[in-house]
Amino acid sequence: MTTEAEPQAGDEPATAGAAAGAAAGGAGRGAPGRGRRAGVLLTALLAVATADTWLTPFVAPGDRGVPFGCGSLAHPQGATLARAVCAGQSDGQVVRLVALLVAMAVAGAASRWLVHRADVLAGVLAAVPVLVVGTVLLLSPVAVHGSEGQPIACGRPVAPTGDRLAQGLCADEPAHRLGVGIGLVVAGLVLAAGVPWAAAPGRRRRP
Repeated sequence: MTTEAEPQAGDEPATAGAAAGAAAGGAGRGAPGRGRRAGVLLTALLAVATADTWLTPFVAPGDRGVPFGCGSLAHPQGATLARAVCAGQSDGQVVRLVALLVAMAVAGAASRWLVHRADVLAGVLAAVPVLVVGTVLLLSPVAVHGSEGQPIACGRPVAPTGDRLAQGLCADEPAHRLGVGIGLVVAGLVLAAGVPWAAAPGRRRRP
């Protein structure tokens, strides 16, 4: 004949604590998986954007603003005229490609090495796309169009042209790109640092 022990009043907190611990453990085990999947997803999206930048043909404004076909980074136009007309656009595509490759490497490494730091991983994954856009704006060549549609090279936002005539025609376009690019880079850094801070548990006040 067996008898069942009735639960004692003192056992209830222990039972509740064990249940809460098990639930927290399950949530902790699930968080790294979600963070890793988010990192893999972002890495895949960056890989698609990288392939698109490498394979998609682009155009440059030619004489009187007529589009000039430049081919793609994978298969550029080989003519001397094409290299001269497409130089600025090609440099911009290269900057975009390199930025995407670096971002893809960072997202992949973060999803592997920061998998147990879900808050830090979330900050990195949120910051990467913003930093990519800001970096591309800062490093890509800037050009404006003259009165007859001809392109006028203005240098890069971080290194504007020194030509006096071009400076007058480019006006504040390089400075505008510089301001927007710096703002995006700062916003990305704020995201990288701020998301972990916002996700950190608050301190409980003692009664």
